[in-house]
Amino acid sequence: MKLYMLGIDRALEEQLTPHFGEGHIVNSLEEVSSTTDEKKDKKKEQHMPSVLLISDKDVNPEELSNIQSQHEYIFYLVTNSYSKPIEKNIRSLCHLNDITLIPPRLTEEQIAERVFTTINPEAEKENNVVSFLSTASNIGVTTLTLNVAHSFAKHSKAKIGVLLLNAWESGEVLLPNFTGSYLNDIKGKLSNKLLDSDEEFRAIFHSYENMYVLGGNRNTRLERLFNKEEISYLIERAKKEFDIVLIDAGSHFDNALMIQVLEESSHKYIVSNQQPKVMNHWKRVNRTILEPLGYSKEEFMLIINEYNANNSLQNATDITKEFETMLLTTIPWSSYGAVSEADSKFLYDFNDAPFNESIDHIMKAISRENDIPLEEVVKKRKSLFSLAK
Repeated sequence: MKLYMLGIDRALEEQLTPHFGEGHIVNSLEEVSSTTDEKKDKKKEQHMPSVLLISDKDVNPEELSNIQSQHEYIFYLVTNSYSKPIEKNIRSLCHLNDITLIPPRLTEEQIAERVFTTINPEAEKENNVVSFLSTASNIGVTTLTLNVAHSFAKHSKAKIGVLLLNAWESGEVLLPNFTGSYLNDIKGKLSNKLLDSDEEFRAIFHSYENMYVLGGNRNTRLERLFNKEEISYLIERAKKEFDIVLIDAGSHFDNALMIQVLEESSHKYIVSNQQPKVMNHWKRVNRTILEPLGYSKEEFMLIINEYNANNSLQNATDITKEFETMLLTTIPWSSYGAVSEADSKFLYDFNDAPFNESIDHIMKAISRENDIPLEEVVKKRKSLFSLAK
């Protein structure tokens, strides 16, 4: 398959070469058209599908409608920042002209992988990264992530990495005697890729049982200053070091932290409660951020946290319909929640049976997807149909 490139830098070209071989550089839209004419003139030759990758560095969004090309696949790489209305127009132009949009905040390796797996969906690889996120704060994502990790530690010998990648919340208050580093502490090492040594990498984590936890950001000045290369490097190192990587991604979507988590996670869980505002916010986030970035609702599974089977509240079935995705489970409200946080103790250790059964259910689902053997058979969870009534 031939690859033609316009406005693509050398670093990205190097990442594309293993997938497509040496690419062909074109310098203008006129040359793009000439490659099409060249293809037409070679009718007698065996047909070879071709790919055109262009960037907004050389092709302005308003020029997309002028592209006259017979290339089977056309990708438009967005590197600049645009206002929301212009972003919407770019998406529309790409859709109308059968062009696949590649969003910003991806590394060169991730861009190359997106191009290749779009053309060859069967080549998409699963990994050991699982993310939990929400569209609103104070939904309990950090508590959920840490307790799922704790359940893993109780029922397996797997080495569990936990990344609290929330630039607005450090999350360590929920851990007893936290001794690990925080995300802001290691920014320089991430930037300069100084954590290649396994020993140095493990040293940044708080170690508890077979869990390894990295705290979130505690420096308000850095909330939006973590870049894609830093976070990609951190997650890639964690993927190699641990058997399973659980990520608390928080609730802020328009930043490099969240984008990298979404891009690197094979399994994504959206966490909600029964508040209508959370569901409404999900719809806005999905429409204005996730869809433009190339993510669909079908990539997420729903977890309803602090669930209360009160007739005056929406039930699990109705909430699932609002989210337009599949429900994994509900987690019942626990009376031990406030005490757990005050005592820096895992809520799982209060032995609240309904809560623990829900956490174990999530843990078992993740273990099956990642082929992690469990040492003990966890009590079977009640069916979701009974919970939804």
